[in-house]
Amino acid sequence: MSSPMQASAEHRFLINLCLKHLVPFFWQGPGLLLIGRVGLSLILDDLNRQEIAILGLDGFDLEGSVVHPRLDLVYDADRLPGFPSPQHIVAVWPDDVWVDVTVGGDCGLGTGVVAAGTAD
Repeated sequence: MSSPMQASAEHRFLINLCLKHLVPFFWQGPGLLLIGRVGLSLILDDLNRQEIAILGLDGFDLEGSVVHPRLDLVYDADRLPGFPSPQHIVAVWPDDVWVDVTVGGDCGLGTGVVAAGTAD
């Protein structure tokens, strides 16, 4: 378990992808990592190339550091297997949305499911 202000290994993995692709992200401690919708397709493509399953996407609005869930912007791979792809889903989401990404696989970290972040 990470300390209150350290990113988890899973967050570091996704943050490194964001840095690699110059994609904006919002990190507010171990429980919250949101990735900017603009540029998210680069992250999703990279995850696909690494054969890491994208299990879920949740959209959020940010007003400064205040996070508002968008209940109309949710992707659950179990409910929409195969089609449409996560890339197609987020392509139609508004540009100003921030996205919580949940991936499956170990991402080289030795874990099962990796939650990129959750907003409380």
